[in-house]
Amino acid sequence: MCDFGAQFVTLFYIVNDLYKEWVSSKVGDIAERAIIKIAITHFSYEDDLYEEKCKEIILEHCNSTNDVRDYSLLFSDCKVDINKDANFITEFMESRAGKK
Repeated sequence: MCDFGAQFVTLFYIVNDLYKEWVSSKVGDIAERAIIKIAITHFSYEDDLYEEKCKEIILEHCNSTNDVRDYSLLFSDCKVDINKDANFITEFMESRAGKK
């Protein structure tokens, strides 16, 4: 799937709870980058409305063997609250992506 298509499907899952099985499945590098990009973008959206779904998506993909390096965006712009998201941060840092 192309970048735009993967972003669109991921957004549909985050906002409307559709296509979870696709978003959670193993995909190629381009689609995975798009999925992670949308999850990070919506991580701290309006009163943390989508935070739990975004955490779920990120943790599902952070052990992937795809070469995705976009996770640094998660730790910029104060998206992650070190106190509130401590468990998420720990799980992420113990993953394959956290060790890169």
